[in-house]
Amino acid sequence: MLGNTCYWVNKGDDLFECKDDVKGDVARILLYVYCRWEQPNLYTDIESDQLPAPDPDDTSNSGKRVIESLDTLLQWCENDPVDTWELRRNDLTQEIQGNRNVFIDYPELAWRLFGREIPLNLQTPTHSGCIHHFTEIERDGATCLHDGCYLLRCENCGEVQTRRLASLGHLDHDKDGICDRCEKAPGTILLGDSDGDGKITPIDATMIQWYFAEIVQESTISIDAARISGGELEITDATLIGRYLAKINTPYPIGEIIG
Repeated sequence: MLGNTCYWVNKGDDLFECKDDVKGDVARILLYVYCRWEQPNLYTDIESDQLPAPDPDDTSNSGKRVIESLDTLLQWCENDPVDTWELRRNDLTQEIQGNRNVFIDYPELAWRLFGREIPLNLQTPTHSGCIHHFTEIERDGATCLHDGCYLLRCENCGEVQTRRLASLGHLDHDKDGICDRCEKAPGTILLGDSDGDGKITPIDATMIQWYFAEIVQESTISIDAARISGGELEITDATLIGRYLAKINTPYPIGEIIG
């Protein structure tokens, strides 16, 4: 029966542990629910055995804690890296419900989310070498009148990358600086700030997922700031914000004022 064991339960001490080769899968699912449903401790409702409605404060939830240790979750993520089966399941999930688990695509986000240092030997779907941590070192800003760019250097390996800040291509500004076409002064949209709070956080990616899941209405989300790729708003824009938060390079100026 040992070969068929999937998990161990100690009811007396109220403990649960799964097999080593699925610990990472479980941890990434719990991290997804943590962000998706805004439940810091993932309480269950005693009467209905269901997660309570999302709220910013879990003190009113009197159920039983599911997540006890952040350190354990991160350790599970590191010891059991994402495999091809988990990546395929993420693709199939997107086909069915229209969103993905960003912690499968970019496991580094779990450490960034909680202000922890990413393990240098962490195995991820996107990195086989250095876990880049880029810091801006030089900038030439963009306006409606011209393109700009900025330079980034990895604090770990020293690699330097250049990112373009695209101009809106508007040439017809009044003397007061207001563009006749976009009716805005240059520099008023923070790309990626889909909830409009003036900063880029995991909630900005969640807002896009909620929009496609019809949990929030269009009036609740800043569409212009959420359209990372510049076209129609897509579920992949949430993934691009996840890449930005995980310090993974993208061709888009997420976190920058664009217009």
